Amino acid sequence: MNTKLLLAVALMLTGSATPVKDADGHVESVLVLYRDVTEESQLRERLHKLEEELRQEKDILLKNLGEKMKEVEDLRQRLAASQRR
Repeated sequence: MNTKLLLAVALMLTGSATPVKDADGHVESVLVLYRDVTEESQLRERLHKLEEELRQEKDILLKNLGEKMKEVEDLRQRLAASQRR
C-alpha cells in the first residue's frame, strides 16, 4: 500500500519590494523581503475575539446588576411602606 502525506501550511506574510539601481539609475534587480506575520495575525484575532466576549459578559453583568438593584429598591420601598402601617 502506497500512502502519501499531504501537508498544507497556511502562512500570513507581509512583504515589500525595493529596486536596486546601478550607478546610472537603472534598475538592476529588485530586493523583495517577506515577513511571516502568521502568529501576530492569530494573536490579534484571538484578542479581538476575547474583547468581544468580554463586552458581551459586561453587558450581561450590567443587566443582571440593574435587575438586582431594582429588586432591592422595590423591597426597601415595600418594607418602608409596611413599617408605616
